[in-house]
Amino acid sequence: MAKKAKRGKSPTPAGEATIKFTAAFFTNGISSKAGRVVRRVCWDKGSVYPQGNERHQIKSTGNPKVFNSLAEIPAALQKSLIAHRIKIRPGSTSRKYLSIKKQDQ
Repeated sequence: MAKKAKRGKSPTPAGEATIKFTAAFFTNGISSKAGRVVRRVCWDKGSVYPQGNERHQIKSTGNPKVFNSLAEIPAALQKSLIAHRIKIRPGSTSRKYLSIKKQDQ
């Protein structure tokens, strides 16, 4: 049986300590000319996916979570967090109104 790596504090190279997500907005079909784009214009639809990070063992998979309006971005982000088993710990502001069990901290 393989041993699991222990969680702990270890030196992390710059740029690898952050978990990053990308929101990509679709731009197809906006221009009336085929193969052209209208600069700085996009639909309110797109996809959310994590950027790969070896340190956190996150793979950038080909399974982005799609949103169909700006209001759906938080739900798409949440689905992506769950799909990649990323846990969110509440910060000091959130702790003011959340009930946190001692074992979860």
